[in-house]
Amino acid sequence: MNDEGERAAALGMKKERVEVVVLTHRFRIEGTAHFFQKTRVSDFLNRPDVAFIPMTEVVLSTLEGRELSRHMFMCVNKSEIVLLAPREE
Repeated sequence: MNDEGERAAALGMKKERVEVVVLTHRFRIEGTAHFFQKTRVSDFLNRPDVAFIPMTEVVLSTLEGRELSRHMFMCVNKSEIVLLAPREE
């Protein structure tokens, strides 16, 4: 666990699960992102000390929609993100 995770656990901070769609220049990533509760997604994305977004139940596809793979867990590098939006049902 990293320092941020250890601090969060020590402070009893819980994570909020948010269903999202992430676009990079090459991929479409759909799944559940995990953010600290009571933290806006934009604030989380703008934090310089956090480089990756943890995601679970991930479907990785081409930008055209062809499914490439499924993963129980994936970390997405924030610097690769072009768009992040809540997933619409």
